[in-house]
Amino acid sequence: MIRKVAVSLFALVCWSCTPPTAAPAPKTTAPITITSVTLFADDNGKPGTEVGKFDYRQKTLYFRATLSSPLNDTKGKWIFTAKSTSAGNNQPIQSLDGVFKGTDMAAQISLKNSWPVGTYHVDVIADDKPIGGFDFEVTGEKSTIVFRGHTLAPDDGKGLPAKAVSSFKPGDRTMHIQVTSRGVDTTEPEVIWRLYGTIKGKETELANTIQPRKKLQDSVLTCMFKSPKDWEKGDYRVDIFIDGKKVHSVPVPVK
Repeated sequence: MIRKVAVSLFALVCWSCTPPTAAPAPKTTAPITITSVTLFADDNGKPGTEVGKFDYRQKTLYFRATLSSPLNDTKGKWIFTAKSTSAGNNQPIQSLDGVFKGTDMAAQISLKNSWPVGTYHVDVIADDKPIGGFDFEVTGEKSTIVFRGHTLAPDDGKGLPAKAVSSFKPGDRTMHIQVTSRGVDTTEPEVIWRLYGTIKGKETELANTIQPRKKLQDSVLTCMFKSPKDWEKGDYRVDIFIDGKKVHSVPVPVK
């Protein structure tokens, strides 16, 4: 029998805990801990392939936790918390009561709608004692990224942007470029900045930099280009690529 305790704004509609049966546990004095946790995609209402993160459109999430030693008809509980999500931080979702047997424990959780993206935490309790916990992530949400504006700034001599300018001078060997965006992409896409200039009458890629992967959510994107010598006067350009697709251009004049 599973007892549901609803304490969430997430409107959960289904919880279940379905641990497999196993032989009675031997007596042991060593503390029992969680040794591994596996997440599964949904496959027509049952656990499917193993995944590292959940897609926000997967309404039912499946878990399996493996213990260091078996349990035998032990009262247990899974406690789920929204740790840092688009719907709120450090909010209790719901707890799930059940009976743990053997070394494997399973649980599933469902929402009516898509999951808020972000990080969640699970605490596992056996005989009213915590035996471990783990985080899991819900990701995959995407919307169109719209670029609102940009800022150009020379270096302040300490590796940081100085006062914003409309164009660089040839002696501004370090260029700081900042772009503001609206939209969401929680897949941690690859963002590449490519700097172009004209050499002997031909447009040429002069440099590029790959931004560390991160979630994009109404973001401020920044990059920096350095030259070992003064820039030649002219019209330069930075193109921004997300997952290999050009999405925006920034004019970078040097006067």
